Amino acid sequence: MSHAARLTPSLSAALPPRRAHLPWRWPLALMLALMFGLGATGLRAESMARLYAPEGVALAGYDPVAYFTEARAVRGDAAIALRWRGVLWQFSSARHRAAFEANPRAYLPQLGGYCAVSMAKGIARAPDPEQWVIHDGRLYLAENRLQRSLLLAEPAAMVDLARINWPQARAGGAAE
Repeated sequence: MSHAARLTPSLSAALPPRRAHLPWRWPLALMLALMFGLGATGLRAESMARLYAPEGVALAGYDPVAYFTEARAVRGDAAIALRWRGVLWQFSSARHRAAFEANPRAYLPQLGGYCAVSMAKGIARAPDPEQWVIHDGRLYLAENRLQRSLLLAEPAAMVDLARINWPQARAGGAAE
C-alpha cells in the first residue's frame, strides 16, 4: 500500500451518514434545484393569474376530462362548456362535462395549469395543452416536448420542486 493511500481516509468515512427518514426523491429534488439555479433570487417577481386561462378559457379550450378518460389531448367544444371559478371549461362531450361538474378537482391541471418543469425552475410559463403527463392521478402540463420529456424522466422530483415554488408563484411572485 502506498504512503498516499494510507493517509487518505475512505470516501465512505468522509461522507455524512445517510438519513433514512428522508424519501429518496428529496436528494434528487435538491440536486435539480441546484442545477436549475434556485437560490436567493428564487422566483421572478411579476404578477400572474392563479389559473392559466388566456382570454378566460382554461386549457386553451382542451377537454380536461379527456386527458384521463381517453389518454390524449382532445379539443373541447364551446357549445359544451361551463364556467367554474370564473373560467370557461370546454368539453368534447356532455358526459365529460357532467364528470367535471361532479368532481372538478379530479380533473384540474395542477400548478394552475402552468408548465410544471418551468415552475420547478421557479418560472411560471404558459403550457402547451398537447404536452401533458398524468402523475399520481394528477394532470401536469409542459411548455413543449423537451419539457415534457424532462417531466416524464423524473416526475416525482420535478413535481416536488414545482410544488415548492407554486405557493410563491400563486401569490404573485413568479411569471415570465
